[in-house]
Amino acid sequence: MSTRLGPAIIHLLQFYTVVLSILGVGLPFVPVVVVLVFPFITAGFIVKDGRGLPKHWHRLPFSLPTTIFVDIPVGSAFFVLSAFSILVFHPAAHVVMELLHVLGLLRGIGQTQTRPLDEEAAGTPASSAPISIQKQRSSENMQLDGNRYRQPDSLWAALENGDVRLVSLKWLTALAERGGTLARRQELPEEAFIDSARLKKIEAGAKAAFYVEGFFLAVAAAAGKPLFTAVKDVLVALVRRKRNVDHLVPIVAVSYIWLEAAHPDQHGAQLRLMFRKLRELYGRGGLLGACQQYGFSDMGVFIDWASLYQKDPQKWQSWMDGPARWKSDQDLAVVAVDGPKMVAERHAYNESRSSEETAAFRRALENTMDLWYGHGATTVILLTELPDELPIGFDVTRTYAARGWTTFEQCSAELAKSFKLNRAQWKLVIDVGLDGNEGKGGARRRLPTTPERMEALLETRQFTNGADKGAVLELYRRTASAVLGTIVSLNYQGLALQQDDEWCSPSRLSEALNYCSSLESITLTATRLSDEGMAALMDALDPDALPALKILDCNFNRFGVVGVRTLTGAFRRGVAPKLEFLGLSGCLFGDAGASSFAIALQSGGLPSKLALVDLNLNDIADEGGMALAAALEVSGSKCRIFLANNRIGLAVQSALLCALERTHGLTIMHACAVLALNPPFYPPAAARATGRGMRLYFEAGRIA
Repeated sequence: MSTRLGPAIIHLLQFYTVVLSILGVGLPFVPVVVVLVFPFITAGFIVKDGRGLPKHWHRLPFSLPTTIFVDIPVGSAFFVLSAFSILVFHPAAHVVMELLHVLGLLRGIGQTQTRPLDEEAAGTPASSAPISIQKQRSSENMQLDGNRYRQPDSLWAALENGDVRLVSLKWLTALAERGGTLARRQELPEEAFIDSARLKKIEAGAKAAFYVEGFFLAVAAAAGKPLFTAVKDVLVALVRRKRNVDHLVPIVAVSYIWLEAAHPDQHGAQLRLMFRKLRELYGRGGLLGACQQYGFSDMGVFIDWASLYQKDPQKWQSWMDGPARWKSDQDLAVVAVDGPKMVAERHAYNESRSSEETAAFRRALENTMDLWYGHGATTVILLTELPDELPIGFDVTRTYAARGWTTFEQCSAELAKSFKLNRAQWKLVIDVGLDGNEGKGGARRRLPTTPERMEALLETRQFTNGADKGAVLELYRRTASAVLGTIVSLNYQGLALQQDDEWCSPSRLSEALNYCSSLESITLTATRLSDEGMAALMDALDPDALPALKILDCNFNRFGVVGVRTLTGAFRRGVAPKLEFLGLSGCLFGDAGASSFAIALQSGGLPSKLALVDLNLNDIADEGGMALAAALEVSGSKCRIFLANNRIGLAVQSALLCALERTHGLTIMHACAVLALNPPFYPPAAARATGRGMRLYFEAGRIA
């Protein structure tokens, strides 16, 4: 290998240029970083791996002394150490090492060993996991319009014709606080409603906040740009603020059961229960307060009783709650003693809603019911708990979970909504029947239900009208196929994927992903994926699954070398052929995992378009680093690999830089990706603690 002295000097000058560029912008952020970001390093040193954060870790009144006496000293030391290591010591040490190499004092050190790699080098046998192929999906699923469930225009259009009206959350909150009862739509005052024009203004008024996605996109794009352009773009992204960073709409849909056939909540018990639970979850201001902090001054609420035209409950007769309700007029007149009277009473009840209102009700049921629950930007409240005061004769076996329509609403809500939001302090699926701690803010989130699973579910659910089962199943087939078949992004950060969890297992996720032919990005950060979990997730994917996927984020999980091998084996089967970014940071799989990944890289078993792999914070030392350098040299791959915050020594760092720069040239991003926070100056214990602590915080939902 020729001398690396010239490139090393260039990198040294680049680093010092970066120092001068960020001094004016970066210094004001130092106190914020020390206090708010670095507590996870302390946690990594203190909390044993495999355990979660202590229950009261960084919560008042414990947070103040912890911050003052632990986080600030540790964070300050870490910041100084990191800054000196990244910007001063490593570039200079790199130059010195290369100079000694030129002088012949370090013969052979830093040269890439290009011997072929095999599975024996990784310490594990080749994967032989069976391929599980599900039934072919209908081609018509690929033709459905996914914008209906992603863009707000479909929601505004659904409100334009008047078939559906939304109720003001502010007005509804006041009604609940004074113990009122919600009237049907026809009897509500005009001030109770909120129209699409007002909702659009509310959406535009969302507060500006740090745009996390934009920042990471700028960092990723910087790898291929000139130094000054890359620095400028990253700094601009760092200070950039954007309105409505979570891409939400100010619309809430309520899923609940009707306590009586004629009136869902004639004494207001469910309304009071719902708002009491929301106050417990989101403080005194409840959901409205959380929304106002985000910048939504009000929200429009879809609740069928008040949003759709309803029949007059005053004309309901008790006998209608029985089987006679469904008999034809002729049969009822003949069979019943008071048949003619009963026929007249039923007509009076049915005609209490005009023909125009009935037509609007049916159009809304057929054309928009899926939107309020299934749209990716709406919030859904699940009122799964029954109030203490129930009507006389209420069948307690007909719970929320036992009913067909509520099953449809909940499963529709779980199809496409992000589990993790950047700034909004509420969940997009809120189960108010759950304890706040157990459900992470009332959201015991479940994975998407496929049409096949829904068909089996509905066999166990109850319907007031037996004919509804077929209609609900068909509506769900349309909704699920459209949402899953056209969804572009899924975020399950922090959602624990456990094999023994019926609703949240890796294999259940695979079933849904086999429908996701348009999915471009999926985030599985800190989902607790183990080796077994990764196998269950990958082995159940069809060979042609995820054909459009570009970003796969598996950072901060718990799998090791077997999980890495399972993942790369799925790529060899043809899964995610268009993948461009693979995140494997913070899994701590060490040299064995890095060597196994190097084997896949060298053999050409990775997606051909893979451009960036994040292997930061994985406890990788010289053996794994040299295996990756050799694989890059032999394969000629154009893939960039980030290896900061590991245990790779200077000589192997040089070999990695050589392999990367032969393909991509000299860029500051390569130096940052390989030299930053690695030995000899940066202690390996700090790198391991950072990985453990960040994983703990991500799993606990404490990091955006």
